[in-house]
Amino acid sequence: MLSKNVVPLPPNGERLAGESVDNKDNYSLQVSNADGYLCRLQATCHFPVAPETVYAIFVNTDNTGVFRDIKTSGRREVIEEKPQGKGHRRVVEVEQVGESKILMWHTTFSTEVRVVEDDSDPARLKTEFELVRSDILTRFHGSWLVTPETDAKGQVIGCTAILEQEVLPRGVPAFLANVPVLGSALRGVVIRSAQRMIQDIESILGRVNDTTDIHEVLRRAAKKGHAQEADKQAQSQRKEQQKQEAAEQKRLGHGGRFL
Repeated sequence: MLSKNVVPLPPNGERLAGESVDNKDNYSLQVSNADGYLCRLQATCHFPVAPETVYAIFVNTDNTGVFRDIKTSGRREVIEEKPQGKGHRRVVEVEQVGESKILMWHTTFSTEVRVVEDDSDPARLKTEFELVRSDILTRFHGSWLVTPETDAKGQVIGCTAILEQEVLPRGVPAFLANVPVLGSALRGVVIRSAQRMIQDIESILGRVNDTTDIHEVLRRAAKKGHAQEADKQAQSQRKEQQKQEAAEQKRLGHGGRFL
């Protein structure tokens, strides 16, 4: 079922193919939809921390408050876990509630993905994800690969994180369905989402110091994120109650005129 005010993708998506790029000092992004509406994202990022620090974010059990596009984290179930190499290989299913904004259009959605977490090789920390169910996506899969960057002496001075991802939406907001730049608009949504994700990772890494490790930073972020989401829900409930009370007062006021 499509979300509210979302319509199916129009036909002839192949005519909207193209490519969008964004290159900065610490990352490069490339999004293409050469095969119609299916967007392929390739991102290469550089972070001045050890690989396991970045990897800890990707395998964190609750990224509420870590990534702006994740409102809350729901069910997380470990399907399989076994020792492998110098670490473990773990398969988990994760449910998250996210949000998407395009101009004035806004929606929340639920997505469930199956993730393979593999830290068996410290020099190649990897996660792979595959869509199980989503309100707004028909395809969403890809992987993160985190590898160390070393200096001339072989000392780790940072890491490279490479994201490869494919995204295919179920539909688009009604106001975008027939615009001639729909392909560009979809690529823009994907590239801006990737930009926010990189910014959020950098924000989290910026809080790590000698007295606060990455796990404590993530724990605090989740706690703050849940508190903020609860406050938003309380505010929304108060506004809805005020709206209902105003409507009731208006109804009673109109009724009084005819007494």
